[in-house]
Amino acid sequence: MIQNKRISLYLILIIFLLRITPLFSQTIQKQWDIRFGGRQSHGFSQSIINSDGSILLCGFTNSQVSGSVTIPPKGGGVDNYDAWIVKTDKNGAYQWQQRYGGASYESLHDAIACKNGDYLLVMSSYSGVGYDKSEGVRGGNDSGDVWLMRIDANGNKIWDKTLGGSNTDYAQTGVELDDGNFLILASTKSNAGYDVTDPHTNSYAVLWVIKVSPTGEKIWDKKIKSISFGTVGFNQKVKLVKASNTSFKLGNSGGSIGYSAVYC
Repeated sequence: MIQNKRISLYLILIIFLLRITPLFSQTIQKQWDIRFGGRQSHGFSQSIINSDGSILLCGFTNSQVSGSVTIPPKGGGVDNYDAWIVKTDKNGAYQWQQRYGGASYESLHDAIACKNGDYLLVMSSYSGVGYDKSEGVRGGNDSGDVWLMRIDANGNKIWDKTLGGSNTDYAQTGVELDDGNFLILASTKSNAGYDVTDPHTNSYAVLWVIKVSPTGEKIWDKKIKSISFGTVGFNQKVKLVKASNTSFKLGNSGGSIGYSAVYC
């Protein structure tokens, strides 16, 4: 009986291999390619494929109006990086673009496709009030903050929210929860104060988890002090993995900073 079961497993494995072999032997054919950019620095770090096949390209630029960049820098100078998104149809044909920023430096780290068709942009900002920033820097001009912006399906700003403490805070990623709230991950070196509740007990940056409402209001925040960025870099990318309807597991892509449960 055991031998028959082994023979059956071998036959199933052979059939499976025969079925998938043609997939690996096929030549991948390029469907299309397209380039976007201006005269200065720019790049895309993420893309979202919508239900209709259209694509939202998310990144940054410090280019003046040139090439396919049609919106000037928010701060005016070439050192002022802004968040930059470009929307295309399913074939890569350009539809529209938007640029978001303040008088200083902004970077876009993640974009969340919301259930109602909006997008939430998860960014870092060093700018005070002005241009697209409605709130000032939390801890002073030299400290970065988490900057959230909700936009509609056409890229129009609905609201923006600055979150941070007395030191540098750096946005990472986020996810929309089943109830419409958002869970935001950032790294922070800030002590208790402003939007940071927990004290800081070492010189390293640690993971900072923030739960915000659909309108960007903070519900709670918590430091995950067991995850330190002292040896892997302040802006080490962290990911969220859904563990249940009420919790997520988090860690970096290589797992070297470990995993911890976040209950929402």
